[in-house]
Amino acid sequence: MSSDWRCTKPMACCAGWAMAGADGIILSRSPGETRLALMAGDTPVEFLIDRGGAGAGDILLGRVLSVNRALDAAFIDIGEALAAFLPRPGALSEGDEVLVQVTGAAQAISRADGKGAGVTRAISLQGGLLALTPFRPGLNLSRKIGDAGRRASLKAFLSPVLAEGEGLVVRTDAAGARDDDLLVELASLRARWTGSVDRARTLRPPAPVGRMTALERCLRVAPGVRRLLVDDRAALPEAQSLVPEARFQADCFEDLAGEAFDAALERHVPLPGGGRITIDETQALTAIDIDSGGRPPRGAEGGALP
Repeated sequence: MSSDWRCTKPMACCAGWAMAGADGIILSRSPGETRLALMAGDTPVEFLIDRGGAGAGDILLGRVLSVNRALDAAFIDIGEALAAFLPRPGALSEGDEVLVQVTGAAQAISRADGKGAGVTRAISLQGGLLALTPFRPGLNLSRKIGDAGRRASLKAFLSPVLAEGEGLVVRTDAAGARDDDLLVELASLRARWTGSVDRARTLRPPAPVGRMTALERCLRVAPGVRRLLVDDRAALPEAQSLVPEARFQADCFEDLAGEAFDAALERHVPLPGGGRITIDETQALTAIDIDSGGRPPRGAEGGALP
């Protein structure tokens, strides 16, 4: 598994709060593994563990190993132990080269057992304001942009600048952005895509074309973060290239997030007011059992709420 998110408070109520309240990141790097803690003030609310494999958003040049017409899917060699799964392969056949983007990381139990990464040919390059979709033409606006006037102005401004066959998704934060900022990001996304295509032409599959680091993935979840601590001086240049305010602090992950990290990996999670949650993970699903701890169900539900 290349990366794994784990919430420190695995309850349905916390996910939106965690993302909305995140204002800091702590990064810890060791041989073979990078750990990141997403912070809301002094409280860790989410963790990312990255072990170096292909993760969601990575663009890879793969080769078709086989096509299963009954499943309407193909299995793609992307350079990992387990073949990736590509739905709707179209006219692809065995041996073809194909440019794909990872939609879900592999879940490997052993080198011979597990579930390969999910991939798509519908590549999307994400920015903070826009997402470029080279193979899905047209302009689409986030439904969360509710102001009719702003929706109309965004359409009027961006429609003429789209190239033929190019697609663009206007994200929620674009509602408050200046026109110049939108154009700058669009140019950056186009440059990333052109660079990926040019790089792919020089490679033989399987090969990575465009991979995000663990920190880049974390910043996609919390793009407004300006508080970043790292416990490895070697990681500081990369951190400061993405968040100029980043600084080194020895043992910061262990001191500020270590206890919460250990608790987040536990199978049993105690609830305030009694009871507990038990989490069991399998290849097919994650099962969550809520134990009321001997209290009436209504009382247990109330005790579980923050």
